[in-house]
Amino acid sequence: MHNNIIVDICNEAILKAGMDTTISSLEENSNLAELCNRLFDASLRELYSEHPWAFRKVKMQADLQETANPNVYAYPDEALRILGFYRDAGCQVPEKLARVTSNKIGETKIVSPYMPLFLEVIVTNTDNDTLQPWLRRCLVALLAHKIAVAKGKGGTDLLQEYQMWLDRAQENNAREDSPTYINDDRYINCR
Repeated sequence: MHNNIIVDICNEAILKAGMDTTISSLEENSNLAELCNRLFDASLRELYSEHPWAFRKVKMQADLQETANPNVYAYPDEALRILGFYRDAGCQVPEKLARVTSNKIGETKIVSPYMPLFLEVIVTNTDNDTLQPWLRRCLVALLAHKIAVAKGKGGTDLLQEYQMWLDRAQENNAREDSPTYINDDRYINCR
């Protein structure tokens, strides 16, 4: 996401949180810029992991690290959340024995008796890194809530606004992610 878009979102959130000033850059030497730098990425990741957004879903093959029983796969660096494990590249045959675990040194791994293993994940970055207007409203409300709380201004109403926009965003996402059905009208047309 471009830096000027991030600054615009931060300024909307700052004003919504009840602050009188805004920022001109994330690099400026101000308390608000530092706060936005600290809160923006975490808020965006939280928003993206709230729901399986259609534009953030990716299907990929898991990276095999160790052949054993069970096989050990790397947890994808770009994954916010794994939605499912599959035995086929089309992600049609679920793999019910795969699970996420940690190794002895605390690294998150995936284990499965099957090889290869395919994943459906929500990722942080995609080729299309735009932010839909309905999702932007969610992010502004969430960031405003966090700024208000950090500045000691409460923020319960902002959290409720975030939830309202999140519900609307999930409805919009469901329409974008719904399967397309093609009706075969040959029977009707021949009558």
